[in-house]
Amino acid sequence: MESEGPYRVERHALGGVGIVGPNRDGSYTGLDRAQSNERVSYLNEGYAEGRKSAEKDFNELLEIANEAGYFNQDMMIWRMKYADWKKARGIE
Repeated sequence: MESEGPYRVERHALGGVGIVGPNRDGSYTGLDRAQSNERVSYLNEGYAEGRKSAEKDFNELLEIANEAGYFNQDMMIWRMKYADWKKARGIE
């Protein structure tokens, strides 16, 4: 049984089966369909793990960026309060 993912087994022009990847590059494997399906299963599993890892990294970076945004917002509020304080005291 083929796993879900961008890799799949298709009938190849040379009469056998080929593994087709995300960019539609076909590869004649010389393997039978069962062996090709097993390889495709491993490829799709690796692809899914890579996507999970990339998504985790992206979410961590997004969290850091959001915290930096909050920090900048807090700094702006602090600067506005400081400017109001200086103005109220006639400084500058």
